Parts: sequence; structure tokens; C-alpha cells
Amino acid sequence: YATASLFDFEDFCIRCATDLASVKRLIDRAFEPCLEYVVGLARACRGMDVILHTSGPEVCTPPMLSPAIFAQLVTPYMTRLIGHIHDGGLRAAIHCHGRVREVLPEILKTGCDLLEPIEPPPQGNITLEEVLVQTGGRMAVMGHIQDQDFYRARPGEMTRRVEEIYRAIAGRTGYIMSPTCTPFQHPCSQVYRDNYLEWLGAAERYWRK
Repeated sequence: YATASLFDFEDFCIRCATDLASVKRLIDRAFEPCLEYVVGLARACRGMDVILHTSGPEVCTPPMLSPAIFAQLVTPYMTRLIGHIHDGGLRAAIHCHGRVREVLPEILKTGCDLLEPIEPPPQGNITLEEVLVQTGGRMAVMGHIQDQDFYRARPGEMTRRVEEIYRAIAGRTGYIMSPTCTPFQHPCSQVYRDNYLEWLGAAERYWRK
């Protein structure tokens, strides 16, 4: 994120395709103070029940950048970062919107404990069941309730989404159901409120079964 924010995003993607070595040098420079900060944070939180959330990989996901570029600009850095978090006795999460199907093997290489928000299609490109099968219990996953649905879903649709998730989980552990992001609308509309409450009610009913 620190490096991509130096550019217009389109320019960043073009530079990754045409001058990857220079982009990598910028990331190397940005990474060390980031790592120092995280090591200090992990040390301060030692002994606490804490998950440190990391972000940034989403700027390197397809279709804008290839899995091969993700493997160079994300995987080695996140692996080091997460290793230090684990050394501090804490767990690490990766926040990555968008299409993660092609880069999921790289995310697994980092050793992260949780991936979120697992956007469903069409914003994402992988189903919850596919994520659970591919991760095989090696990390937890969180999300899959698309935030936009709360703004426009008709009555009953959020209950159906919960039913779909309940069937996809099929007794597996390691899944946390949540919206893909926090609400942006304040105060929220009546439609948003009604759909949010419907989602919460359906989740409670199904998870008591």
C-alpha cells in the first residue's frame, strides 16, 4: 500500500509490468520501517489474545496484476511480517478484497492464520466452499456477506445468503461470518437496517441448529 499510494493506481500497475525491479526497490525501502513497527507492536501485545490484521495484498491481485507479480511483491514480505508476528506469540490476518482464487496458494505460503473478507462473486471470484476446500483447515476465513447486499437486497434475500453459507460450511470449522466491510452510510437507510437485522437473526437461528 505504501508503495502503490505513491502512484496513480493505473500507473502503478503499468510500472509493475514494465519496471518491476524499481517497484521492488521501493517496496524494500518501505518494508523495513513497517517491519520494525510490527515487531514493536507484537512485543507490546505479547501475552494478549490478539490478531494483528495486515493489509496491502489487494493492490496486487488479478485482474490488474498477475499471480507471478503477487508472488514477488507480496509473498516474501508478508511471510517475513507474519513470521515476526508469530514469534511474538500472536496470530496474523491478511485483509484482501477482490479476486483471490489465483493468489490463494501464495497467501497460504505466508503462514497467515486468517484471510478476510472473501468476497463472493461477482466482486470476488471464488466461492466459500472452494476456499474452505483449498485451505484445508490451514487457516481460518472470514466474510462472504457482501456489504452491498445490505443496501439493495429484498426481504428474505439475506436469509437465503445465510442458508447458502450454512450449506457450504457443512460442519466444517474455521469460518467466521461477517460483512465484507464496515457500513459506509451514516445514518443507515431503513433498507440497510432491515437487511442487517434479518442477516443477524438468520445467522443466530442457523447456528443454533
